[in-house]
Amino acid sequence: MEEYDYAAPLSAILGSIDSTYPFFVSEPRDDITVDTEITLGWGGLPVPSSVAVTFHLPGGAESLRYTVTIPGLLIRDVEVAGTPPAVTVELDQDELYAQGYTNVVLGADSMEITLVGKLEDRWFAKTLNLRGVSPLGGTPAIIHLSD
Repeated sequence: MEEYDYAAPLSAILGSIDSTYPFFVSEPRDDITVDTEITLGWGGLPVPSSVAVTFHLPGGAESLRYTVTIPGLLIRDVEVAGTPPAVTVELDQDELYAQGYTNVVLGADSMEITLVGKLEDRWFAKTLNLRGVSPLGGTPAIIHLSD
């Protein structure tokens, strides 16, 4: 490390602008439901071209934030304004490629979407894991075929 003038090894969190990553610790909530819609047909192949995940929230949920990760990569870290009744996370294959995530393929990579917030002054977390087109932690996916 001396030839680079570093006192210690450096590392970064891939996908994070400032090399930070929020870490959530809370109790799960069964009253937060998740719907998943997957559209097939990207590039003329029957693979996901887009995924939309909607978290339905009880009234009064606040301080909302969601992250989208695949192992080793942070794709999104978003603060949600206000107290909406639902939060929808949309992922589009062409958009991911345009943002430089050319190593991420919807439907091929295991992807985790985590929503956190406060309800009645208690933190909650709801996580959905997408493996292929199977949403683990949510209702069965609705799958659409595109033209």
